[in-house]
Amino acid sequence: MSGPAAAAWTCCFSSGPAALRMAPLRSPEAPGAAAGGAFSCAATGFSGAAEGVEGLADLPPPLVTICFGATASFSDTTSSVKLPNTIGLKPTDVVPVTGQIGMPGLSHINEKLMLYYERAGFSAFIAENSRSRYVGSVANTTIGGYPTLVYVEPQKWISAQVGYEVQSGWLKGMSLRLEGNNLNKPVYKESNIAGAITTTNKTGATVDLRVSYKL
Repeated sequence: MSGPAAAAWTCCFSSGPAALRMAPLRSPEAPGAAAGGAFSCAATGFSGAAEGVEGLADLPPPLVTICFGATASFSDTTSSVKLPNTIGLKPTDVVPVTGQIGMPGLSHINEKLMLYYERAGFSAFIAENSRSRYVGSVANTTIGGYPTLVYVEPQKWISAQVGYEVQSGWLKGMSLRLEGNNLNKPVYKESNIAGAITTTNKTGATVDLRVSYKL
């Protein structure tokens, strides 16, 4: 897709199937055209709602320079689920009868920016991804691995890649690619409902060198 595009959506669910309604998405590639759809999923024993907006911008090389391009995406989503708020509670704690929390696994803000280069067999990119705090389900290490809900603090991670594919000669089709993930060595943090950090784990970067050949 070239140029910007955007979509807005909302979802309400209860003890039956849920329906996701998407607002028309328009692209400069097809002026006046609209696309929409519906998504259904099982939702038993609870109710809630989610809504948000998403945007995507893609500037391929001809729109930037002869070699460089960029893509960016952004989403803003709010959600609530009528569930007992057990965030930070241990299996032995008293569970509230009622409550409301954000949908587990769903961040309010998600962002991605990628810059890339492509020319004469050479390619490279660097990308930054980030997401805001969200409710996560993790194993409880105190009592038998019983899953508990916690807040996972905002995360940001950087990845990059450089590569070359031979364009001619008897080695045509061979490519070399150097990939790096988590290059900023992000720190994974969990917190309780009061905002106090309960767990901190520093992750490491990974770097891979790949060689492939297309017949």
